[in-house]
Amino acid sequence: MLEQKLLFGLCHPLVDIQAVVNQDFLDKYGLEPDNTILAEKTHLPLYEDLSNSYPVKFIPGGTTLNSIRVAQWMLGENGRTFFSGSVGNDDFANMLLKKVEEAGIDAIFYTTEDQPTGTCASLINGKGYRSLVTNLAAAKSFNKSHLEREDVWSAVKDASIFYFSGYFLTTADGVDTMATVAEYALKSKQIFAFNLSATYICQCFDELDRILPFCDFIFGNELEAKSFAEKNEISTDSMEDIAIGIAQLPKKNSKKKRFVIITQGGDPTVVADADGNFSSFEVEKVDNLVDTNGAGDAFVGGFLAAYMQNKAIPECVLSGHWAARIIIQHQGCTYPTICDYDSSDSS
Repeated sequence: MLEQKLLFGLCHPLVDIQAVVNQDFLDKYGLEPDNTILAEKTHLPLYEDLSNSYPVKFIPGGTTLNSIRVAQWMLGENGRTFFSGSVGNDDFANMLLKKVEEAGIDAIFYTTEDQPTGTCASLINGKGYRSLVTNLAAAKSFNKSHLEREDVWSAVKDASIFYFSGYFLTTADGVDTMATVAEYALKSKQIFAFNLSATYICQCFDELDRILPFCDFIFGNELEAKSFAEKNEISTDSMEDIAIGIAQLPKKNSKKKRFVIITQGGDPTVVADADGNFSSFEVEKVDNLVDTNGAGDAFVGGFLAAYMQNKAIPECVLSGHWAARIIIQHQGCTYPTICDYDSSDSS
């Protein structure tokens, strides 16, 4: 058995309320068929309406938690994972903790009395489409002091890789929390990985400038990469230019090479590094697409699981592709009980 390295994730823990809906339900709340938004006041009745109108499933969610879940599923006994974030003092929080522990993840949540546990309406509609409406609620209440708990900081010290998403920038203490972990990672020679997460994060949060210099891995999809490039005056003539441009942004530890990994749905995934190297990896199509919810999260989980087992970058990409293919053949970010991934049979 390989050494059990630890993958540490911290972001917004959510309960996904998932259902297959019709167009009338989307129209009722002014939603697009394939989009992700934060809930506004007009959307708040949606969650109860959804539960009353359709058969629903409750699934652990949040982009970082999804990636950690997939990583632990693929790692099995070959690695460990840890997750933290902020929840309310309610039944949803208890359900989340139970589900996360059942997945084999060590979790220590910060609990607030002021807000309910965050939820995300995952509205599946049409062939492969999903509309996500997120009410962060307690998830935005994470307090940086939670890092100072002995058991949480012990996980920080034990971690081989840290993974955060750009969504955590929307949390009051999010930037300071990430910066504290990133600075520790820099001094301790741990890996710090980050996901651009959304176009509005790339466009509206200048706090990215504080975090990106620490990043050894930067993940994103093609829309996020283009949005980031436009905001930061990086050439947008091609995805190769964008990926290399992001990889060559200033870095605190220039001796440790930065990798930028951009997924493009069914189109090739691209990888660039700060030396100007660029690679493209074809994506194998599936015949029984169910929905794309969680595909990007699964890719990151599969990638990091392979990296934790000392696989080369191309093998990590193939592992990520395999994980994403599994997820898009199931509703939401769910997967079979047993992971039968065979690295020699990936593509």
